[in-house]
Amino acid sequence: MIATNTPVAESRRVGDRHASGHRQMLAALAVTVFGLQAAAVAVLPAVGRADVGALACVVIFGLGFGVATIARPAMLADRFGGASYAGIAGALALPVTVAKAAAPLVAAIVANSIGGYTTVMMAAAGACALAASLLAIAGGHRKLAAARVGSPDVSGPQ
Repeated sequence: MIATNTPVAESRRVGDRHASGHRQMLAALAVTVFGLQAAAVAVLPAVGRADVGALACVVIFGLGFGVATIARPAMLADRFGGASYAGIAGALALPVTVAKAAAPLVAAIVANSIGGYTTVMMAAAGACALAASLLAIAGGHRKLAAARVGSPDVSGPQ
């Protein structure tokens, strides 16, 4: 029988709650940044003619790539566990890389066929907003599920 009331067991529980709170904070940050990306892309056609406007939109949009790079591993490990992380991260790498590589070509083809990039920018803004919304919904469902089973990670670090 394993003792669950030892100092080592309590230390692990506190560490788990801290790590879970950190991952939840990263997920909330990702939701916020993806929302900012959506706004930046949506206003780019209107403010992009000015250097400052274009620069601001590009910096805000680029911020999302940095946050996603940091948050993705933590969120995957939180969602699927450390033992499954490598396989899932590897499986996600191919479609993500293909999408990043194909996006400029697809955008150019769409823009050429419809006569401009405004629709392309609105579609990109919609995709960013959808990503933020789905991530927020997934986080909400995760907290509700944890609350049903009495998990301590609902409230974050204690």
